This record gives sequence, C-alpha cells and structure tokens, in this order.
Amino acid sequence: MNLGLEGKVAVVSGSSRGIGKATARTLLQEGASVLICGRNQESLLQTEGEFRSSFGAERIASFQGDLTEAQQVHDCVLQTTARFGRLDIAVANIGSGRGVPFEDADRAEWLRMFDLNLFSGMELVRQAGSVMQKQHAGAICLVSSIAGVEALPAPIPYTCAKASLLAAGKTLARSLAPHNVRVNVVCPGNILFPGGVWESRLKADQEGTKAYIESQVPMNRFGSAEEIASCIAFLVSDCASFVTGASLIADGGQTHVF
Repeated sequence: MNLGLEGKVAVVSGSSRGIGKATARTLLQEGASVLICGRNQESLLQTEGEFRSSFGAERIASFQGDLTEAQQVHDCVLQTTARFGRLDIAVANIGSGRGVPFEDADRAEWLRMFDLNLFSGMELVRQAGSVMQKQHAGAICLVSSIAGVEALPAPIPYTCAKASLLAAGKTLARSLAPHNVRVNVVCPGNILFPGGVWESRLKADQEGTKAYIESQVPMNRFGSAEEIASCIAFLVSDCASFVTGASLIADGGQTHVF
C-alpha cells in the first residue's frame, strides 16, 4: 500500500534503537525524509550509518541530545526545519518502563517517570505542533503503552504517566484539528527488541517470562518493533487522513478494553 508519505518530513524521538528506529526505517521506506534522535552518540551514529547505506544521505539527518530538556527539543525541531524546510510528522517515542515498586517510589521517582513518559513527549508536541499549525498541516503520533489503559504488573508511576499521555492525545486532537493537524496514540503491548525491557527480563528469567507471555497474550508471542512501526506509519499517513484522537492498541489481544 502506498501510504502517501513520499516527500514528507518526519522527526522521530528515541530513534537510535527499538520502536523508534523501526519507525524511522519504515517512514524512510515509504519515501519520507527523517531526522533521527538519540542520547547515545555511538548508537545514533550506527543507526544513521545503516540508514544512509540503505536509503542514501539526502533524506536522513540526526540529532544527538536529551529530548527531556526543552531547549534540546527546540534545537531538534529547528534542525529538522533548517535541513528539510518543513515538518510534517512528529513521533514522540521517548519513555521507559524501568521503575521501582510502588513502596519505593518517592516523589523524585514519580517526577522521573513523568518526565520520561509524559513531559518530554508534550514538549515535542508543543514545539513541532507550532510549526505544523503555521503550515496548516501535520500529523503527530504519541507512543503510550497498554499499561496506560489496563491494570498490568508495571510500575504504577509509569502506568499513570502513560495514561496521562492518552488523555493528552485526545485533548490535543480536538484543539489542533482546526489547524489540520492530527494527533493519535499507539499503545504497544509486550515488544521484544535488543536493549529493551523484555530482553532484560528474558535474560533474568527466561522460563517465567515465556510463561507470562503464553498465559497473558492470546497470540502467544512478543510483538516486534516493526509491527508497531507499521501502526505508527499508518496513523501519520494520508491513509488515516480522517483519523484523529484515536488510540490504537497493538498487543496481540492481551488487553480487554474497548
């Protein structure tokens, strides 16, 4: 299917590995120009090199920085528009489910988890959304989690931050719709990729982790970063031109919400 992304310009946060990297690759395969972001220079350079080898250098740029900081987000968006002349797509993919038990989660831990999983994404939306409003066109996708829609054995500060991201996405969709800017949310389930949480859990307890997946996920497997990337690519594409304020759950049937 042609998603209509040829010539579009995207910024994807947290895109040196995992879901972000898979999303950037999918958008490049669909003909978009992409600025990738990451904090780790070595990982970012490796990803940029891979993409340049596959897609050439013209449609790829990179930004090394910490997008939990407002100034870094500003610089990232500015670099995107300076390089490509516009900004059509923003994917807010910063986040982490690595936390501590509720009993150990003090105020600092709650703020850390909200900073990672909510505040950073909102700053990217604020900065990128401003550009898109001036263009009177754009598409934003927030990466939440099924932990934000149903009670799961995940750190409570993380689940609350991801639930807040869902609420923010719906409200933003209404406020930005008059400017022809769409906002949607993807809620991944258990996604396995190198360096991710589930890889760590498999290494720590392979038998127990596999038993959990088999008992909780009707499809009896992990999801892949590429499968989530396909969902994101659809939501930011012209094929979803009448879709805004939606929350797309991709979890192999694990959750029971509607």
